[in-house]
Amino acid sequence: KRVVERVAAFVQLHGHVEKAAGSLSGGMRRRLSLALSLIGSPQFVCLDEPTTGLDPVTKRGVWRIIDAAKRNKVMLLTTHSMEEADAVAQRVAIMAAGQI
Repeated sequence: KRVVERVAAFVQLHGHVEKAAGSLSGGMRRRLSLALSLIGSPQFVCLDEPTTGLDPVTKRGVWRIIDAAKRNKVMLLTTHSMEEADAVAQRVAIMAAGQI
């Protein structure tokens, strides 16, 4: 329970841990997905389009969480947004026609 509370606070969901996922807003669900990927302190995390469909303010909040979470981890993130890649990535690879 302590781990869940710590991760929920990290992704700014501390007041919502008792709520059903379906009752959360889109941005909160994205943060919940991010929280679930971080439980257990994995060394490698894959995130697929973590901010698709989010408003600009919520998107930047998720970027801050990703930036803080990537310390001592390898994070692989897929995105169609170069703005997002620039905001959170240390290295960027571009795939075109199935080739990097």
